[in-house]
Amino acid sequence: MDMKDQKLATEIAEERMTLIAPLLSQNLDKDSVRLIRAEICERNQISQRTLERYLTSYLKGGFDALKPQSRSAECKYKIPQELLDEAIRLRRELPSRSVPTIIKILELEGKAEPGFLKRTTLQDALSRAGYSSAMMSLYNDKGYASQRFQRAHRHDLWQGDIKYGLILNLGGKTTQTYFSCLIDDATRYILHGEFYGNMEQGIVEDTLRKAMTKYGLPKRLYFDNGSQYRTRWMKRACGLLGIRLLYAKPRNPQGKGKQERFNQTLEAFLAEVALHPPESLQELNAQFNAWLSECYHSRPHSALGTTPEIAFKTDSMPPRFVDKALMARAFLRCEARKADKSGVISFGGKRYDLGVTFAGQHVDVVYDPACTDVLTIESPLCTPFQIRQIVIGEHVAPRPTRKEVERIPVDHSGLLDALAEQYQDKQRRRAISYTSEIEKG
Repeated sequence: MDMKDQKLATEIAEERMTLIAPLLSQNLDKDSVRLIRAEICERNQISQRTLERYLTSYLKGGFDALKPQSRSAECKYKIPQELLDEAIRLRRELPSRSVPTIIKILELEGKAEPGFLKRTTLQDALSRAGYSSAMMSLYNDKGYASQRFQRAHRHDLWQGDIKYGLILNLGGKTTQTYFSCLIDDATRYILHGEFYGNMEQGIVEDTLRKAMTKYGLPKRLYFDNGSQYRTRWMKRACGLLGIRLLYAKPRNPQGKGKQERFNQTLEAFLAEVALHPPESLQELNAQFNAWLSECYHSRPHSALGTTPEIAFKTDSMPPRFVDKALMARAFLRCEARKADKSGVISFGGKRYDLGVTFAGQHVDVVYDPACTDVLTIESPLCTPFQIRQIVIGEHVAPRPTRKEVERIPVDHSGLLDALAEQYQDKQRRRAISYTSEIEKG
Protein backbone atom coordinates (compact mmCIF):
# COMPACT_ATOMS: atom_id res chain seq x y z
CA MET A 1 0.00 0.00 0.00
CA ASP A 2 1.54 3.32 -1.11
CA MET A 3 1.60 6.53 0.96
CA LYS A 4 -1.56 7.93 -0.66
CA ASP A 5 -3.49 4.74 0.06
CA GLN A 6 -2.20 4.64 3.64
CA LYS A 7 -3.39 8.18 4.23
CA LEU A 8 -6.77 7.34 2.71
CA ALA A 9 -7.07 4.21 4.87
CA THR A 10 -6.30 6.26 7.98
CA GLU A 11 -8.91 8.86 7.05
CA ILE A 12 -11.54 6.16 6.51
CA ALA A 13 -10.61 4.57 9.85
CA GLU A 14 -10.95 7.92 11.64
CA GLU A 15 -14.30 8.44 9.97
CA ARG A 16 -15.47 5.05 11.24
CA MET A 17 -14.04 5.84 14.66
CA THR A 18 -16.25 8.94 14.93
CA LEU A 19 -19.26 6.75 14.17
CA ILE A 20 -18.62 4.22 16.92
CA ALA A 21 -17.11 6.59 19.53
CA PRO A 22 -20.45 7.28 21.30
CA LEU A 23 -20.90 3.52 21.80
CA LEU A 24 -17.56 3.00 23.56
CA SER A 25 -18.56 4.48 26.91
CA GLN A 26 -18.71 1.87 29.67
CA ASN A 27 -21.47 3.69 31.52
CA LEU A 28 -24.23 3.13 28.92
CA ASP A 29 -27.21 0.90 29.64
CA LYS A 30 -28.87 -1.28 27.00
CA ASP A 31 -31.64 1.23 26.23
CA SER A 32 -29.13 4.05 25.72
CA VAL A 33 -27.02 1.86 23.43
CA ARG A 34 -30.05 0.97 21.33
CA LEU A 35 -31.10 4.61 20.95
CA ILE A 36 -27.57 5.77 20.10
CA ARG A 37 -27.19 2.98 17.51
CA ALA A 38 -30.45 3.97 15.81
CA GLU A 39 -29.49 7.67 15.78
CA ILE A 40 -26.04 6.96 14.28
CA CYS A 41 -27.47 4.75 11.54
CA GLU A 42 -30.24 7.19 10.64
CA ARG A 43 -27.96 10.25 10.60
CA ASN A 44 -25.21 8.60 8.54
CA GLN A 45 -27.41 6.42 6.33
CA ILE A 46 -25.73 3.14 7.26
CA SER A 47 -27.20 -0.16 8.37
CA GLN A 48 -27.12 -1.63 11.87
CA ARG A 49 -25.10 -4.49 10.41
CA THR A 50 -22.42 -2.13 9.09
CA LEU A 51 -22.18 -0.28 12.39
CA GLU A 52 -21.90 -3.57 14.28
CA ARG A 53 -19.12 -4.66 11.91
CA TYR A 54 -17.13 -1.48 12.63
CA LEU A 55 -17.62 -1.86 16.38
CA THR A 56 -16.63 -5.53 16.39
CA SER A 57 -13.52 -4.80 14.31
CA TYR A 58 -12.40 -2.08 16.69
CA LEU A 59 -12.96 -4.18 19.82
CA LYS A 60 -10.96 -7.06 18.31
CA GLY A 61 -8.13 -5.24 16.58
CA GLY A 62 -8.19 -1.61 17.73
CA PHE A 63 -7.91 1.40 15.43
CA ASP A 64 -5.99 -0.44 12.67
CA ALA A 65 -8.86 -2.89 12.29
CA LEU A 66 -11.08 -0.04 11.12
CA LYS A 67 -8.90 0.52 8.07
CA PRO A 68 -10.28 -0.97 4.83
CA GLN A 69 -8.60 -4.10 3.57
CA SER A 70 -6.14 -3.70 0.70
CA ARG A 71 -7.55 -4.69 -2.69
CA SER A 72 -6.14 -5.32 -6.09
CA ALA A 73 -5.99 -2.62 -8.71
CA GLU A 74 -8.69 -4.33 -10.76
CA CYS A 75 -11.09 -4.34 -7.85
CA LYS A 76 -10.17 -0.86 -6.72
CA TYR A 77 -10.77 0.86 -10.03
CA LYS A 78 -13.36 -1.31 -11.74
CA ILE A 79 -16.01 1.48 -11.57
CA PRO A 80 -15.60 3.71 -14.65
CA GLN A 81 -14.72 7.27 -13.76
CA GLU A 82 -17.76 8.61 -15.65
CA LEU A 83 -20.05 6.40 -13.61
CA LEU A 84 -18.33 7.38 -10.35
CA ASP A 85 -18.71 11.07 -11.26
CA GLU A 86 -22.46 10.50 -11.69
CA ALA A 87 -22.62 8.80 -8.29
CA ILE A 88 -20.77 11.73 -6.69
CA ARG A 89 -23.20 14.16 -8.34
CA LEU A 90 -26.16 12.27 -6.88
CA ARG A 91 -24.55 12.26 -3.42
CA ARG A 92 -23.87 16.01 -3.66
CA GLU A 93 -27.46 16.70 -4.71
CA LEU A 94 -28.69 15.13 -1.49
CA PRO A 95 -25.92 14.30 1.04
CA SER A 96 -28.24 12.01 3.01
CA ARG A 97 -28.96 9.87 -0.08
CA SER A 98 -27.92 6.26 0.64
CA VAL A 99 -25.62 4.17 -1.58
CA PRO A 100 -28.41 1.68 -2.53
CA THR A 101 -30.59 4.65 -3.60
CA ILE A 102 -27.74 6.07 -5.71
CA ILE A 103 -27.30 2.67 -7.41
CA LYS A 104 -31.04 2.45 -8.06
CA ILE A 105 -31.12 5.90 -9.69
CA LEU A 106 -28.14 5.09 -11.90
CA GLU A 107 -29.82 1.87 -13.02
CA LEU A 108 -33.18 3.59 -13.70
CA GLU A 109 -31.43 6.30 -15.74
CA GLY A 110 -29.69 3.62 -17.82
CA LYS A 111 -26.21 4.73 -16.74
CA ALA A 112 -25.40 1.43 -15.02
CA GLU A 113 -26.39 -2.10 -15.91
CA PRO A 114 -28.59 -3.76 -13.27
CA GLY A 115 -26.37 -5.63 -10.82
CA PHE A 116 -23.11 -4.07 -12.10
CA LEU A 117 -22.63 -1.76 -9.11
CA LYS A 118 -22.19 -3.38 -5.71
CA ARG A 119 -23.03 -1.44 -2.56
CA THR A 120 -19.71 -2.02 -0.79
CA THR A 121 -17.66 -1.28 -3.93
CA LEU A 122 -19.43 2.04 -4.59
CA GLN A 123 -19.33 2.93 -0.90
CA ASP A 124 -15.56 2.46 -0.77
CA ALA A 125 -15.15 4.45 -3.99
CA LEU A 126 -17.19 7.34 -2.58
CA SER A 127 -15.13 7.25 0.63
CA ARG A 128 -11.86 7.39 -1.33
CA ALA A 129 -13.20 10.37 -3.27
CA GLY A 130 -14.21 12.13 -0.02
CA TYR A 131 -17.98 11.77 -0.42
CA SER A 132 -18.98 9.23 2.20
CA SER A 133 -22.11 10.02 4.21
CA ALA A 134 -20.11 10.87 7.33
CA MET A 135 -17.76 13.15 5.39
CA MET A 136 -20.73 14.91 3.81
CA SER A 137 -22.09 15.57 7.28
CA LEU A 138 -18.77 17.18 8.19
CA TYR A 139 -18.74 19.33 5.07
CA ASN A 140 -22.26 20.61 5.62
CA ASP A 141 -21.88 21.45 9.29
CA LYS A 142 -21.71 25.23 9.77
CA GLY A 143 -19.53 24.92 12.86
CA TYR A 144 -16.45 22.83 13.45
CA ALA A 145 -17.38 20.18 10.94
CA SER A 146 -16.94 22.61 8.06
CA GLN A 147 -13.22 22.47 8.81
CA ARG A 148 -10.89 19.63 7.87
CA PHE A 149 -11.38 16.49 9.86
CA GLN A 150 -7.82 16.76 11.11
CA ARG A 151 -5.92 20.02 11.41
CA ALA A 152 -2.62 20.29 9.56
CA HIS A 153 -0.48 21.69 12.38
CA ARG A 154 -0.28 21.87 16.14
CA HIS A 155 -2.17 24.76 17.75
CA ASP A 156 -4.57 24.96 14.79
CA LEU A 157 -7.26 23.48 17.02
CA TRP A 158 -7.50 22.43 20.67
CA GLN A 159 -10.36 20.25 21.86
CA GLY A 160 -11.57 20.37 25.45
CA ASP A 161 -13.61 17.91 27.46
CA ILE A 162 -14.62 17.00 31.01
CA LYS A 163 -14.88 13.34 32.07
CA TYR A 164 -16.04 11.67 35.27
CA GLY A 165 -13.15 10.29 37.27
CA LEU A 166 -13.12 7.89 40.23
CA ILE A 167 -15.04 8.40 43.45
CA LEU A 168 -12.34 8.71 46.11
CA ASN A 169 -12.16 9.10 49.85
CA LEU A 170 -10.28 12.38 50.19
CA GLY A 171 -9.65 13.56 53.71
CA GLY A 172 -12.40 11.35 55.08
CA LYS A 173 -14.95 12.72 52.58
CA THR A 174 -16.35 10.79 49.62
CA THR A 175 -15.56 12.91 46.56
CA GLN A 176 -16.50 12.50 42.90
CA THR A 177 -13.49 13.53 40.82
CA TYR A 178 -13.65 15.13 37.38
CA PHE A 179 -11.02 15.10 34.67
CA SER A 180 -10.57 18.27 32.57
CA CYS A 181 -8.44 17.92 29.47
CA LEU A 182 -7.19 19.77 26.37
CA ILE A 183 -5.92 17.78 23.37
CA ASP A 184 -4.16 19.12 20.27
CA ASP A 185 -6.17 18.04 17.22
CA ALA A 186 -3.27 17.53 14.80
CA THR A 187 -0.83 15.70 17.08
CA ARG A 188 -3.12 14.12 19.75
CA TYR A 189 -0.79 15.68 22.35
CA ILE A 190 -2.38 16.32 25.75
CA LEU A 191 -1.68 19.98 26.44
CA HIS A 192 -2.96 19.73 29.98
CA GLY A 193 -5.03 17.21 31.89
CA GLU A 194 -5.92 17.32 35.56
CA PHE A 195 -8.33 15.79 38.07
CA TYR A 196 -10.47 18.15 40.15
CA GLY A 197 -12.85 17.78 43.05
CA ASN A 198 -15.68 19.75 41.42
CA MET A 199 -17.23 20.41 38.03
CA GLU A 200 -17.44 24.21 38.14
CA GLN A 201 -16.39 26.76 35.56
CA GLY A 202 -13.12 27.33 37.39
CA ILE A 203 -11.65 23.95 36.38
CA VAL A 204 -11.95 24.90 32.69
CA GLU A 205 -10.24 28.22 33.32
CA ASP A 206 -7.46 26.51 35.26
CA THR A 207 -6.89 23.92 32.52
CA LEU A 208 -6.75 26.59 29.81
CA ARG A 209 -4.43 28.86 31.78
CA LYS A 210 -1.93 26.08 32.45
CA ALA A 211 -1.98 24.86 28.84
CA MET A 212 -1.54 28.36 27.40
CA THR A 213 1.22 29.22 29.86
CA LYS A 214 3.20 26.12 28.84
CA TYR A 215 2.56 25.97 25.09
CA GLY A 216 1.14 29.29 23.87
CA LEU A 217 -2.25 30.05 22.34
CA PRO A 218 -4.30 28.02 19.86
CA LYS A 219 -6.01 29.43 16.77
CA ARG A 220 -9.28 27.68 17.64
CA LEU A 221 -10.93 26.11 20.67
CA TYR A 222 -13.58 23.41 20.25
CA PHE A 223 -15.95 22.38 23.05
CA ASP A 224 -19.27 20.67 23.53
CA ASN A 225 -22.28 22.60 24.82
CA GLY A 226 -21.64 22.08 28.53
CA SER A 227 -22.41 25.03 30.78
CA GLN A 228 -18.76 25.14 31.89
CA TYR A 229 -17.80 26.16 28.34
CA ARG A 230 -20.68 28.42 27.34
CA THR A 231 -19.84 31.33 29.63
CA ARG A 232 -19.39 35.08 29.26
CA TRP A 233 -15.84 34.62 30.49
CA MET A 234 -15.01 32.13 27.71
CA LYS A 235 -16.31 34.46 24.97
CA ARG A 236 -14.52 37.46 26.45
CA ALA A 237 -11.21 35.63 26.98
CA CYS A 238 -11.17 34.20 23.43
CA GLY A 239 -12.00 37.63 22.02
CA LEU A 240 -9.12 39.28 23.87
CA LEU A 241 -6.63 36.56 22.92
CA GLY A 242 -7.66 36.30 19.27
CA ILE A 243 -8.94 32.72 19.53
CA ARG A 244 -11.87 31.47 17.47
CA LEU A 245 -14.41 29.74 19.72
CA LEU A 246 -16.31 26.75 18.27
CA TYR A 247 -19.02 24.54 19.74
CA ALA A 248 -20.26 21.11 18.74
CA LYS A 249 -23.74 20.76 17.35
CA PRO A 250 -26.16 19.41 19.97
CA ARG A 251 -26.51 15.62 19.94
CA ASN A 252 -23.83 15.36 17.24
CA PRO A 253 -20.65 13.39 18.04
CA GLN A 254 -18.86 14.50 14.87
CA GLY A 255 -15.44 15.97 15.58
CA LYS A 256 -15.18 14.44 19.08
CA GLY A 257 -13.57 11.19 17.97
CA LYS A 258 -10.05 12.12 19.10
CA GLN A 259 -11.18 13.22 22.54
CA GLU A 260 -13.40 10.17 22.94
CA ARG A 261 -10.57 7.89 21.91
CA PHE A 262 -8.26 9.40 24.52
CA ASN A 263 -10.99 9.03 27.14
CA GLN A 264 -11.06 5.32 26.33
CA THR A 265 -7.29 5.18 26.74
CA LEU A 266 -7.66 6.99 30.07
CA GLU A 267 -9.86 4.14 31.32
CA ALA A 268 -6.74 1.99 31.51
CA PHE A 269 -5.17 4.51 33.90
CA LEU A 270 -8.32 4.71 36.03
CA ALA A 271 -8.40 0.91 36.29
CA GLU A 272 -4.83 0.92 37.63
CA VAL A 273 -5.61 3.72 40.10
CA ALA A 274 -8.64 1.82 41.42
CA LEU A 275 -6.32 -0.98 42.63
CA HIS A 276 -4.92 1.33 45.31
CA PRO A 277 -6.87 4.63 45.41
CA PRO A 278 -4.84 7.73 46.29
CA GLU A 279 -5.62 9.77 49.37
CA SER A 280 -5.40 13.21 47.74
CA LEU A 281 -5.90 14.96 44.41
CA GLN A 282 -2.20 15.84 44.42
CA GLU A 283 -1.27 12.16 44.56
CA LEU A 284 -3.83 11.29 41.86
CA ASN A 285 -2.51 13.96 39.48
CA ALA A 286 1.10 12.98 40.12
CA GLN A 287 0.25 9.40 39.11
CA PHE A 288 -1.59 10.67 36.03
CA ASN A 289 1.33 12.81 34.85
CA ALA A 290 3.69 9.84 35.12
CA TRP A 291 1.27 7.61 33.21
CA LEU A 292 0.66 10.30 30.57
CA SER A 293 4.38 10.68 29.89
CA GLU A 294 5.30 7.00 29.83
CA CYS A 295 2.13 5.30 28.52
CA TYR A 296 0.63 7.84 26.11
CA HIS A 297 2.92 10.64 24.92
CA SER A 298 5.90 8.37 24.35
CA ARG A 299 4.04 5.53 22.60
CA PRO A 300 3.32 5.45 18.85
CA HIS A 301 -0.18 6.57 17.94
CA SER A 302 -1.91 4.49 15.28
CA ALA A 303 -3.25 7.56 13.46
CA LEU A 304 0.10 9.39 13.46
CA GLY A 305 2.73 6.78 12.70
CA THR A 306 4.79 8.30 15.53
CA THR A 307 4.34 9.32 19.14
CA PRO A 308 2.20 12.33 20.13
CA GLU A 309 5.24 13.89 21.80
CA ILE A 310 7.43 13.66 18.70
CA ALA A 311 4.58 14.82 16.45
CA PHE A 312 3.99 17.85 18.66
CA LYS A 313 7.63 18.82 19.20
CA THR A 314 8.66 18.42 15.56
CA ASP A 315 5.71 20.33 14.08
CA SER A 316 6.71 23.41 12.12
CA MET A 317 4.01 25.69 13.56
CA PRO A 318 5.67 28.14 16.01
CA PRO A 319 3.89 28.78 19.31
CA ARG A 320 2.09 32.08 19.88
CA PHE A 321 2.58 33.70 23.27
CA VAL A 322 1.14 36.98 24.57
CA ASP A 323 2.46 39.33 27.23
CA LYS A 324 1.66 38.57 30.86
CA ALA A 325 -0.57 41.64 31.27
CA LEU A 326 -2.92 40.59 28.47
CA MET A 327 -2.96 36.99 29.72
CA ALA A 328 -3.81 38.16 33.24
CA ARG A 329 -6.57 40.41 31.88
CA ALA A 330 -8.04 37.57 29.82
CA PHE A 331 -8.26 35.28 32.84
CA LEU A 332 -10.13 37.72 35.03
CA ARG A 333 -13.69 36.68 35.79
CA CYS A 334 -16.57 38.32 33.94
CA GLU A 335 -20.24 38.61 34.93
CA ALA A 336 -23.17 40.68 33.69
CA ARG A 337 -25.01 43.22 35.84
CA LYS A 338 -27.76 45.84 35.35
CA ALA A 339 -27.47 49.22 37.05
CA ASP A 340 -30.48 50.52 38.98
CA LYS A 341 -32.18 53.89 38.44
CA SER A 342 -29.38 55.70 40.27
CA GLY A 343 -26.58 53.95 38.34
CA VAL A 344 -25.61 51.60 41.19
CA ILE A 345 -24.92 47.86 40.85
CA SER A 346 -24.79 45.14 43.48
CA PHE A 347 -21.94 42.63 43.29
CA GLY A 348 -20.86 40.07 45.85
CA GLY A 349 -23.04 41.65 48.51
CA LYS A 350 -21.44 45.05 47.94
CA ARG A 351 -22.66 48.18 46.12
CA TYR A 352 -20.77 50.08 43.44
CA ASP A 353 -21.71 53.46 41.94
CA LEU A 354 -21.31 53.70 38.14
CA GLY A 355 -22.93 57.13 37.79
CA VAL A 356 -26.39 58.18 36.63
CA THR A 357 -25.40 57.86 32.94
CA PHE A 358 -25.48 54.08 33.41
CA ALA A 359 -28.94 54.03 34.99
CA GLY A 360 -30.80 50.97 33.71
CA GLN A 361 -27.83 49.89 31.52
CA HIS A 362 -26.32 46.40 31.26
CA VAL A 363 -22.57 46.18 31.86
CA ASP A 364 -19.89 43.49 32.16
CA VAL A 365 -18.18 43.31 35.53
CA VAL A 366 -14.57 42.12 35.20
CA TYR A 367 -12.87 41.20 38.45
CA ASP A 368 -10.24 39.24 40.29
CA PRO A 369 -11.95 36.69 42.60
CA ALA A 370 -9.28 37.33 45.23
CA CYS A 371 -10.16 41.02 45.52
CA THR A 372 -13.51 42.62 44.66
CA ASP A 373 -12.88 46.03 46.26
CA VAL A 374 -12.00 47.31 42.78
CA LEU A 375 -13.98 46.23 39.71
CA THR A 376 -13.47 46.94 36.02
CA ILE A 377 -16.58 47.91 34.08
CA GLU A 378 -16.80 47.15 30.36
CA SER A 379 -19.62 48.59 28.28
CA PRO A 380 -20.26 49.62 24.66
CA LEU A 381 -21.00 53.12 26.04
CA CYS A 382 -17.41 53.82 27.06
CA THR A 383 -13.87 52.58 27.46
CA PRO A 384 -13.27 50.23 30.43
CA PHE A 385 -12.96 51.97 33.79
CA GLN A 386 -12.50 50.95 37.41
CA ILE A 387 -14.83 51.55 40.34
CA ARG A 388 -14.60 51.00 44.07
CA GLN A 389 -17.10 49.81 46.60
CA ILE A 390 -19.38 52.51 48.00
CA VAL A 391 -18.17 53.33 51.53
CA ILE A 392 -20.00 55.68 53.86
CA GLY A 393 -17.22 57.91 55.09
CA GLU A 394 -16.10 61.52 55.52
CA HIS A 395 -16.68 62.33 51.84
CA VAL A 396 -20.35 61.47 52.20
CA ALA A 397 -22.47 64.38 53.43
CA PRO A 398 -23.93 63.66 56.88
CA ARG A 399 -27.66 63.50 57.26
CA PRO A 400 -28.98 66.82 58.68
CA THR A 401 -30.31 66.72 62.24
CA ARG A 402 -33.93 67.65 62.83
CA LYS A 403 -34.54 70.88 64.73
CA GLU A 404 -36.96 70.56 67.58
CA VAL A 405 -39.61 73.29 67.31
CA GLU A 406 -42.22 73.97 70.00
CA ARG A 407 -45.70 73.61 68.55
CA ILE A 408 -48.26 76.45 68.84
CA PRO A 409 -51.64 75.35 70.17
CA VAL A 410 -54.47 75.80 67.65
CA ASP A 411 -58.20 74.93 67.62
CA HIS A 412 -58.93 75.09 63.88
CA SER A 413 -57.46 74.31 60.45
CA GLY A 414 -56.40 77.35 58.52
CA LEU A 415 -56.46 75.33 55.27
CA LEU A 416 -60.02 74.13 55.68
CA ASP A 417 -61.24 77.60 56.77
CA ALA A 418 -59.67 79.21 53.69
CA LEU A 419 -61.09 76.53 51.37
CA ALA A 420 -64.59 77.01 52.85
CA GLU A 421 -64.44 80.75 52.34
CA GLN A 422 -63.24 80.30 48.74
CA TYR A 423 -65.99 77.81 48.04
CA GLN A 424 -68.71 80.11 49.44
CA ASP A 425 -67.42 83.00 47.35
CA LYS A 426 -67.70 80.87 44.17
CA GLN A 427 -71.25 79.92 45.07
CA ARG A 428 -72.22 83.60 45.55
CA ARG A 429 -70.79 84.55 42.12
CA ARG A 430 -72.67 81.73 40.44
CA ALA A 431 -75.96 82.85 42.05
CA ILE A 432 -75.51 86.45 40.87
CA SER A 433 -74.69 85.29 37.35
CA TYR A 434 -77.77 83.07 37.26
CA THR A 435 -80.04 85.95 38.43
CA SER A 436 -78.67 88.27 35.74
CA GLU A 437 -79.42 85.72 33.01
CA ILE A 438 -83.04 85.45 34.18
CA GLU A 439 -83.56 89.25 34.18
CA LYS A 440 -82.21 89.53 30.65
CA GLY A 441 -84.53 86.83 29.50
